[in-house]
Amino acid sequence: MSISAIRFSSLPNRFLNGSPPAGQLPTFTPDNFAPQFAGSAFPGRKAGLTLHEGRLKDLDEILSFFYRIEQEDYGQEYTPAQQDYLKTYYENLLKTNRNPMDYTRIARNPAGEIVALSFMKATDAKTATIDTIYMAPQYRGLGIGDWMVKQQLKHAKKYGIKMVLANARPVSVYLLAKYGFEIDREGIRQYRDMTRNHPDFKSKMPYMIPLKLDLTV
Repeated sequence: MSISAIRFSSLPNRFLNGSPPAGQLPTFTPDNFAPQFAGSAFPGRKAGLTLHEGRLKDLDEILSFFYRIEQEDYGQEYTPAQQDYLKTYYENLLKTNRNPMDYTRIARNPAGEIVALSFMKATDAKTATIDTIYMAPQYRGLGIGDWMVKQQLKHAKKYGIKMVLANARPVSVYLLAKYGFEIDREGIRQYRDMTRNHPDFKSKMPYMIPLKLDLTV
């Protein structure tokens, strides 16, 4: 199945509500994606954006931006328990003595407002998870998201990461698949079990599609 043939509107039910039959798993093939953004220069500079390492002092702004994009793009609301979980998660990710293998970047516009997030967390010495790539609508289409993925993968390779995971919104699967990410069947089972069994996430859990990229091949 070619990537263009995937119907994203059907992916959540197919992949999260049961174990997907092997024959229905899409096969993603990397190609030369967005070569005009392959350089190391941050493409947001042309729009007046500046790139910064995310810090704990930015936490409230980061969460505010995160929830706004989730609401505007997906109509997603989070329960108080989910908000507490996410706050603790991002606090640990942003703290000063965090794991150097973690990757936290924010972009600000000329007014100083956060307009983009790019976070990746190392789960062990060989595995990292891309958990956040968000962009304000007015800055999409500039190649910033492409650049962020490239920088995350470059960072992972620098620290010897062998496997990169991602829990992607259906609309993000195109972007990550272009870099060789594939459907993570075990991740689907784990995500499905969490949405069914975890007391904080039994309801109103956002649809995510677990993906993986083997950096050793």
